[in-house]
Amino acid sequence: LMRSSAASDVYKRQVLYYYILEELKTYERVDKIPRTSTGHVRQELREITDKDYSYKNKIRKAVNINPIVYNRLIDCFAGGYTHASYIYAGDILKNVTSYDFTSSYPYILVSHRFPSSKFREIKIKNVNQLIRYCAYILVVKFYNIKSKYFTSYISMSQCHYIKKGRYDNGRIIEAEELEICVTDVDFRLILDMYNCEYEIIESYYANTDYLPLKFINFVLEKYVNKTKYKGLKGYEVEYAKEKNKFNSLYGMSVTNVIRDEIIYKNEDGQFYNRELTNEEIETMLEKEESKGFLSFSYGVWVTAYARNNLLRNVIKCDDYVVYCDTDSMKLVERIR
Repeated sequence: LMRSSAASDVYKRQVLYYYILEELKTYERVDKIPRTSTGHVRQELREITDKDYSYKNKIRKAVNINPIVYNRLIDCFAGGYTHASYIYAGDILKNVTSYDFTSSYPYILVSHRFPSSKFREIKIKNVNQLIRYCAYILVVKFYNIKSKYFTSYISMSQCHYIKKGRYDNGRIIEAEELEICVTDVDFRLILDMYNCEYEIIESYYANTDYLPLKFINFVLEKYVNKTKYKGLKGYEVEYAKEKNKFNSLYGMSVTNVIRDEIIYKNEDGQFYNRELTNEEIETMLEKEESKGFLSFSYGVWVTAYARNNLLRNVIKCDDYVVYCDTDSMKLVERIR
């Protein structure tokens, strides 16, 4: 076992060594090699937009430097919708069919409108006051809320508090009261999926627009690069590399650059977390604004749109749905 472990370590070091040699063909210096797939794509985009001031100015308008707004953006951000239907839980099923969206997140990046200005506070009382071509961040209290479907949407982990809730593996079936921060896309979806009363207690709005043309073309170029190698013998490595880059486009758009400070103390050998002050957050956000690279709000709306696109189809097939994950759903041919 000892010899096997030592040999394994040697192989790992060799893999790392040859990987670095390969990367140096592109990046020339070790300290310039990106540490993640997202880093590769980020560096590529930086190079093609670095001197494009039209691109940078458009991005800067959408970077929110208000710490309160930024914290609300983090609050309403959620990932892909992943859930199994409780009506089939524990069953062994046959004749299950799968459907999925092709390249869901990249498709949204090139085809949907995103916040294109800084969010400003506004008084919104009900859904009818939401204006088309505006994006909204909403803090909402729901009362006597109950799902209309077997599929439940609201995640208990997203809620500020929940009173007398009933749950389906972390999703809220019903509750006497709850508070949550959501995008306008999520808000409309919740109203269609639940019977409820509500009160909007905090709201912000921004104008929307399509992403810069240079970014859209960058996404499309990555799609072409990925698909041209798909299924071709002898190009498996090229396909894997391009696929990783393509899949990193969303991750790049939702990178949260504002992180709490991690402090290591020699005295006790422990790590400590220090939360940033609003002033520190504002300084860091101003730095992001000056870079004009991407706005965190883009990523927040990417996943909101993706959940909406998926769930609008899921609720049409409600009692046939066995499981869904981000961009796909599995359906049983017959209901129970």
